[in-house]
Amino acid sequence: MTSRRTALRNAFVAQLQAAARLSTDPQGEPATSGLATALNEARLSENYPAFAQTWGQFLLASGMAPADLAAIVTKAADCNLPAEFIEALQPQQPSS
Repeated sequence: MTSRRTALRNAFVAQLQAAARLSTDPQGEPATSGLATALNEARLSENYPAFAQTWGQFLLASGMAPADLAAIVTKAADCNLPAEFIEALQPQQPSS
């Protein structure tokens, strides 16, 4: 089983997916449904910008806590995933 499949079957991720699907955010369902494809494209084609967009929409719809996101980023770094992927995991802060 690949790490992508493991991550998507994780109970915590499943809870976030359910929250995103049920949110009032209109991007919740499309982002949740597209998450596996976007992750696969990032892995196979290094299409990190497309992943970042889908991931960002998913984060907004799921309401993931900052501490949980930090744990995901730490785990990605511990697994020596590409720097571009790790950067894509972290939402961009709007400039003021």
